[in-house]
Amino acid sequence: MLYFQLTHTSDILTIIFGLTSGILTLIGLVAIFIGMNNQQKLQKCRDLLWGLMALPFTKDLDCEELARQVQSHFNMYCDIVDEKTSFTKYVTLLSRFGLLYVGIIWLIGIIFLINTWTFHEIILILLSIVPACFILCSFFYFFGRINNLVEIGDIPQPAQILDTKFHKTGVNILYLTGATLNLTLEEGFHDNKIHMYASMPLSFHNFTVSPFLIALNPKTFEQERLICEEIVSYDEENLKLITKDKLFHRNMFLYCFEVVQFEISEIVRNNPGLTAVDIQLDLNNYFTNIKVNYRASLNEILNISVYNPLFLTPLHYSALRANM
Repeated sequence: MLYFQLTHTSDILTIIFGLTSGILTLIGLVAIFIGMNNQQKLQKCRDLLWGLMALPFTKDLDCEELARQVQSHFNMYCDIVDEKTSFTKYVTLLSRFGLLYVGIIWLIGIIFLINTWTFHEIILILLSIVPACFILCSFFYFFGRINNLVEIGDIPQPAQILDTKFHKTGVNILYLTGATLNLTLEEGFHDNKIHMYASMPLSFHNFTVSPFLIALNPKTFEQERLICEEIVSYDEENLKLITKDKLFHRNMFLYCFEVVQFEISEIVRNNPGLTAVDIQLDLNNYFTNIKVNYRASLNEILNISVYNPLFLTPLHYSALRANM
């Protein structure tokens, strides 16, 4: 073997150079193919994010259709981000194996030919081969992440889109939450109180809610706050516990949580002549404060029962403060 190395050094180098060049060329073509495929997916993901940004401001779009659009955009975004075809996985794995094979060929070639080189030639070869191996290892790592759209495209994880405090998405999630927050008023099974539930098309979290009941005084024509509850916080953990049970409402599966309880008889007794009640929810995530308003007639509230709940959609919503 030593005699073969000493007499056919140039032939061995030519063979090694030819094999590794061909393999690296094929890997480069595969990288271009995967990159173009991922670029289309990234563009679609960005289009969906821009669509989410525009949805709350779309005219002639009722709350039910808005909730469906939000669900549709988010589900499609998740499908694209999580999509990894078996063919792409196989090609990526084969490319990584090719890079590993090239590195092994280089290493074997150096081991078998090192006896034919002088000390200065060995130093020169090492100065060339060490950076090349580092670059090869870097591409080996990059090929392992090439199908991760979140990393290569700097787009948010699906879970981050649901976090109202995450603002790198460019989407005001709290505003989207307020636009799709529907209310359900129903009578309790074991008490005479009205239970108010808020339902969302997605599990938005990390925000606080301050519920208010507001009525117009028929004598002074001034608004009075009938109920002003303490701030209720909905973070990722307690919302997950609540959302294990989903409410089937208007042909949609919605995430639901209880906001407040109140007695309508006491409100009517203290406010004679009352005809309608406005409900206001103040949503806050430290960066933005959203006020969402609903309206219900007194007759509708008085007719609420266990089997006859009242569904309310946002009358209007507005952002009052933004520190972003």
